[in-house]
Amino acid sequence: MNWFIITAAYPPDEGGIADHTVALARELAARGDRVWIIAGSGPDGGGLGGQAVKVRRFPGHFGLRAIFLMSRELLRVPKPRQVVIQYVPQAFGPRVRADGRRMRGLPLSVCLWLQFLRGKVWTMFHEIVALPGTGRSLAMRLVVRTTYWMLRLVVRKSSRIFVAAPVWADVIREVTRTMRLVEWLPVPSNLPTQVDSLRVEKVRRILLGEDAITLIGHFGTLRGVVTEILRPVVHRLLDGRPERRFVAIGSGSSAFAAECRALWPGLAARILATGNLPPEQAAEHLAACDVMIEPYPDGVSSRRSSTMGPLALGCVVVTNDGPWTEPAWRESGAVVLAASPDPVLLSEKVEDVLRTRPKLGERAARFYDAEFSLRHMVAVMTGAEAAATVPAERLADIGAQLNWVKS
Repeated sequence: MNWFIITAAYPPDEGGIADHTVALARELAARGDRVWIIAGSGPDGGGLGGQAVKVRRFPGHFGLRAIFLMSRELLRVPKPRQVVIQYVPQAFGPRVRADGRRMRGLPLSVCLWLQFLRGKVWTMFHEIVALPGTGRSLAMRLVVRTTYWMLRLVVRKSSRIFVAAPVWADVIREVTRTMRLVEWLPVPSNLPTQVDSLRVEKVRRILLGEDAITLIGHFGTLRGVVTEILRPVVHRLLDGRPERRFVAIGSGSSAFAAECRALWPGLAARILATGNLPPEQAAEHLAACDVMIEPYPDGVSSRRSSTMGPLALGCVVVTNDGPWTEPAWRESGAVVLAASPDPVLLSEKVEDVLRTRPKLGERAARFYDAEFSLRHMVAVMTGAEAAATVPAERLADIGAQLNWVKS
């Protein structure tokens, strides 16, 4: 099979979609398939996936010229071929400002191009529509309503529909009024799932220094609402506890650590940051921590690659429940769940973990391997179709998130 994967991000771009596309391409290539990656403008990462993976970047961010070149490139791919869209509603567009914040514009050209494309298209929905958050401006309403329209166009064209979290299946049905089959394709870890214990121990000694004995970590891009939740948690866990250190791991970690040090100079020496690390080093840092704290405003779910990393490594993870959390997280016992993203509740859960030291490692790794691994993801994509199931009680939560724009 020849795969033609259209993605808004690919290394050296940062972020979950870029890493997810690399992992998918490598696994497909390992099966003996050939892969063409079509990404937005930018430098070519190169060498990711070997000779069986070709990367093409075109000028402009999926504008009309890029659409023309992309069409020409597709015709060069021998049959049998399969087009796969890595879809996020605003990822393919240029940068614009709306509601006082900088965000991607709307890639209408891509959605319209799909309507004229011959052959079957499979779409992997990492995100579905732009959710309003606190913004209720006319510009934000227009953005949200336009993403609804784009979703209808893409769903209409897609012969197979994959979602990163089962709850998105009901979002699709709510917005598009379709009863089409939707398949759950969990996002796997972007990091190695095995690490060298000697290297992990060395990393741990360096991070703890001479006077600390407990290492608390967080893995992610450290942007937006997550930092607002995490910041008071860090203060509560470190204040008055000189034996503890906190390490932020990920692309936004240095800025986050600098903000915390400025707020609490007395804790500055115990707030660490790694910056953006290569996957192998990032995995070693995760494995070195006694507990990972991973809060989310909408709850942990299978689309959260920042939790998949520590989960696959068998780390003890403290996270939180929410409207987008799948039942499996509550039933598995593989993570420690706070009832909400409240900093006090999250801090209390971390304190419980540090006091009782639950042995969750093997359970977490088994849960990941059975439900979220790369092997599982590709097996679903290349195998027979299967419907995703989502509890009916979520419909009220979904409606509350979406129906505001109609008012």
